[in-house]
Amino acid sequence: EFYYTSGTVTALNITAISKRSVKDGSLVKNAINPLPALCVERGNNHIGGISYYNGKIYAPVEGEEGSGSTSCIVTFDADTLEAENVYDLPEEYFPDGVPWCAVDGNTGLLYASMWDTTKTIYVYDTQKDMAFVKALTLSESIRRIQGGEFFDGTLYLSQDNNHNGSLRNILSVDTQTGKVSVVMERDIGSEDYEAEGMTFTKTDDGVVLSVLDYNRTVGVFLHHYEFG
Repeated sequence: EFYYTSGTVTALNITAISKRSVKDGSLVKNAINPLPALCVERGNNHIGGISYYNGKIYAPVEGEEGSGSTSCIVTFDADTLEAENVYDLPEEYFPDGVPWCAVDGNTGLLYASMWDTTKTIYVYDTQKDMAFVKALTLSESIRRIQGGEFFDGTLYLSQDNNHNGSLRNILSVDTQTGKVSVVMERDIGSEDYEAEGMTFTKTDDGVVLSVLDYNRTVGVFLHHYEFG
């Protein structure tokens, strides 16, 4: 029924979580600066690509580069958009922050990685207070990952591979073997635009892949693709 979106304007020290209707994109609920006091006090100022699971929003939260603030996963109630829990992440795994996370709805496991040039995705159990499960070694290094989501047991990633003109990739990751593949190449309209988070929606006509793209000024675009 709903899309959940996250946003950050670092220059103005603003973060947000929003809830919108899948039917027409209309705003249902908005939470400005929703991070708990612990995050605000230590300098966490960026919400990355989020994931919905079991009535909660799982949000990766990081601080400005070089700030020394601890990256974490913050959970929000999907109805009220109020923050609930903060789970700190080890700096040795996320030295440049945590730009995305995705929860596998079949297992309750949360997957996340650092942003640029990594061969490892780290896995945590949402049903056991975010206990560490394993480090998944990938078949190749991945760069500039902005968002991720699961569909039918496969992890998909939105890649802002900006040295490729206006083209951006959607990657798939086999969570058993670590095999990385390019699923599709998208033209987002300009080499200056930035690929962001993604999700899947089941409709009467089939499965739709939706990806947010940002033109770095005031424009945010939700692009929809037939998937399957």
